[in-house]
Amino acid sequence: MKSKINLLAVNCSVVVLLYSAYSAIGHPQSQQGKQMPHVAGSARAGAVIAEPAETVPPIDGVTVVRDGEYTISNARPLEQAAKLLERKLGVPIWYEDPPWTFSGDLVEAADLPANRELAARYPRWRGPLVPRGGSMLVTLPTSPAVLKTEDPVTLLQAAIDSHKSLNNSADFKVVQFGDNEFSIVGTHAAGKDGRVVEQIPPLDRRVSFPEAERTEADTLNLICRTINVELMVQFTGGSEKSRRMRIGANNEVARDLLARIVKVPGAPKVSWVLSYMPDLQRYLLGLRSVEAEIPVPGGGTQLKPVLWPK
Repeated sequence: MKSKINLLAVNCSVVVLLYSAYSAIGHPQSQQGKQMPHVAGSARAGAVIAEPAETVPPIDGVTVVRDGEYTISNARPLEQAAKLLERKLGVPIWYEDPPWTFSGDLVEAADLPANRELAARYPRWRGPLVPRGGSMLVTLPTSPAVLKTEDPVTLLQAAIDSHKSLNNSADFKVVQFGDNEFSIVGTHAAGKDGRVVEQIPPLDRRVSFPEAERTEADTLNLICRTINVELMVQFTGGSEKSRRMRIGANNEVARDLLARIVKVPGAPKVSWVLSYMPDLQRYLLGLRSVEAEIPVPGGGTQLKPVLWPK
């Protein structure tokens, strides 16, 4: 299987989302551009390229039990729940890992149930350390009209409650911010000694820098350096090709600042994904486009990008 490099157009600036820059087996791509197998449990930073109208690609680890009921089994089940709810509600839903540092919360990628086939084909492959993950349930109204009236916070909290009730690792909270945007944020996780302690989410940190004209690439990199995460986004042709903006920050929450920068009238809405990579002992920050399930004439659904109003 091959990792994908996906593209997202933001205000006429083309952004390459480096989904495979840190591949699932824990190594960057070679200089020749060779891609390694896609593995469950890897960081997912890429936006989905539009599929044919009659095809809605599945979400890894999400199984439909019956109409409105879903089971999720994955290394990061709440990240997959965020993707599912984002499709159903049509609003940006971010996902933010806690730091995964306790050995009891980690497994080698080859030990994940989703990777059994790959591990059998490549017996010597073990892969990187990833969260051991687990399973959870998501229940949604079956009526589209009723679903449209549901409070996203209520549905997100129900997903978090299911995750906790099934004894998955770490604790999470719902954060609402920006313009009807939401995030599932890791708040507590076991340290190296196994004791569960409160975590400071990187995107909760406050950022200050003087107002000046910069490229979008330079602005995003400045924020990421300030909160000590690595940006998994590169602008084709170099940062000089990205959108220019005049912006400053005065003790602003990083999450709000990121939301403000990528909100462009008429452009696709995006969601950030903050993944902690245990082997690297650092956070990687990527993004994906927000796509909603839309009914099509004659039955069925398709995914369509959700745009900011012009």
